[in-house]
Amino acid sequence: MKNCFKILLAFLIGAFITIQVDARRYDATTEIILTQYLGPLDDGDTDQLLLRVGLTVGNGGGTPTCSGMDFNIFGSTELTNVYLYTTGQNQDFVAPTLLGTQTAAATVNFTGFNEDHSAANGVYYFWVVADVQAVTTPNTIVDIEYVGGTYTTGPNLFPTPTNPKGYRKTSRYFTIGTGEDFLNLEDLSSCLPLFNYDGADSIFLEMTANYANPVENAIRFEKYMGIAPTVIRPQLGQTGKITQGVDGGTLGGFMYFNGVQNLVLDGRPGGLGNSREWTIRNTKTAAPVYSAMGFENDASNNSFNYVIVESESGSSTGGMILLNTTTGTTGNDNNSFRNCVIRDLSVGGTATMPYSGIFSTGTAGADNDGIVIDGCEFVDIYAPGLAMGSSCINININSGASTITNNHFYQSTDYLGGANRYIYVTVLSGTNHTIEGNYIGGKAPFCGGDSFVISGGPDYLKGIQCTAEGVNSISNNTISNIHFTTTSSLTNSIELRGIETDGSGDFNIDGNVIGASSGTGDIILTHNGGGTSHGFACLINGSSGNTSV
Repeated sequence: MKNCFKILLAFLIGAFITIQVDARRYDATTEIILTQYLGPLDDGDTDQLLLRVGLTVGNGGGTPTCSGMDFNIFGSTELTNVYLYTTGQNQDFVAPTLLGTQTAAATVNFTGFNEDHSAANGVYYFWVVADVQAVTTPNTIVDIEYVGGTYTTGPNLFPTPTNPKGYRKTSRYFTIGTGEDFLNLEDLSSCLPLFNYDGADSIFLEMTANYANPVENAIRFEKYMGIAPTVIRPQLGQTGKITQGVDGGTLGGFMYFNGVQNLVLDGRPGGLGNSREWTIRNTKTAAPVYSAMGFENDASNNSFNYVIVESESGSSTGGMILLNTTTGTTGNDNNSFRNCVIRDLSVGGTATMPYSGIFSTGTAGADNDGIVIDGCEFVDIYAPGLAMGSSCINININSGASTITNNHFYQSTDYLGGANRYIYVTVLSGTNHTIEGNYIGGKAPFCGGDSFVISGGPDYLKGIQCTAEGVNSISNNTISNIHFTTTSSLTNSIELRGIETDGSGDFNIDGNVIGASSGTGDIILTHNGGGTSHGFACLINGSSGNTSV
């Protein structure tokens, strides 16, 4: 495919030249900037963006005026009318002025207008817009090529016909892989902001057999805010897809969601069944290791289903999945993670363990609200030696209501040492949290398998900690199959805590199982430290609100 990035062509009297900048004179068109728009075309669509042409006014030898533009259109039979607009120096398609209308054809020529660009230096924007046939031929590519223009009172420009990467298509299905619509996820992410689709039906982008699990550069999804859910997934019949590479050296991590809305990443081939066939892996192991997935600047209403996420993220200010701060007004809201596996690197890893699975730290006045974590598995997340301790889920400062339900927290092996603390689920801000139906402990889902054994640390271990306002529910959770040996030297410490609450909120705590309903030895605490141990507590309630148990 053609290059999705802006293509800059500088021509003057048929040759490239070096333009000397003279801020006092705005007297030549010196550059053409082409921006291709992408995405589906639905039957009967109107006013669909195809191409933006930017004419840069610099300094040369005349008064720059445009009075004509010529284009080739591939797939023109899928269109009815084609329009040319200008928005002056506004780079967005806002309050456009119509310059001409043509019946769609393989070649369209717009004439009969005269745009004088001598008033100010800068870029002047023209737009090719089209209406779509009432009934289209499915899966037809509609592509547009800029051929040339008439610049009658300035230096004439005769660029080679130029066709930047991308196209519209009479389909809501696109493919990813070598020779497909998009080469890889990095390619797709760079093009997604140029999707011009105003329909509400989902757009599907599927990894085919030609997506051969490439090593990719850090992936940046930037500010696509279409109303239609945009679903990325393996194609039906495809298994074992891996998107992998090293993080970009920032908290954005390997796969960065910057202001993006309505994205859906689904690990199920064709969106069917319950098999997780897509792994997103941050392969970096040399410190500092940042997140596998990072969210910033009002990245909201995104869903992640049946995806495996792997990283050795070791930062004490982030996690394998980081819901971070915003420069916007609302925060990173209503992002959901359902039926995912969030775990340490399964291949190519080191002895370093991830610090946190999902970590939220928002912006004051623009909290990260509406976080949903449901049906996920958190595996081998354990780094309590850091000053902040370690946790599988950490809903930290400036985070609003969260729903943490039906998840499984377990380790595949035993661990030795580590100071400070280890908390499976910690909520430190917000209101009206729901923490229900989770299984904590063991070496398999449902607290199954052998006991999870920690020897020689940390100072203490907690199952669920919640500091919150409003009305909160901690119900029907199971904490079981844990053997914990600590060498803590803390004074008057309770080293093993099932559930702990604090803050000013009300708490409904009901139906939780800590230990086993029969037998002995399900939870074992051994204290070998020099401090004064107060042992094990099923519930510690520090809330100033009402608590119902």
